Amino acid sequence: MKVLSIIAIIIAAAGIGIAVHNQINIIPLVETTEGDSLWMYYHDLKMMLGNIAMLTGLVSIIGGVIAGIKKQKLGWIGVILGLVSLVFGLSQATHMFS
Repeated sequence: MKVLSIIAIIIAAAGIGIAVHNQINIIPLVETTEGDSLWMYYHDLKMMLGNIAMLTGLVSIIGGVIAGIKKQKLGWIGVILGLVSLVFGLSQATHMFS
């Protein structure tokens, strides 16, 4: 179960990295190309990266809970990081917070 905990943490960290990259690099491009021919490309890229962050957060939460129930404290760290990735993904790929 320790391996599952570590995998959940790595997946969550990757999801957070993707979400931060999306927030810093891609979302400003979507806003600056409003009405341009590249807008659709950057909008689709923003949505795809947000969905990836959302899915990696969900997978990390599931793996972390399974490991956490089996008495691995690292699993709960994966759950917390997975929640961060999930919230980033929800805020970027859906209109939940707009």
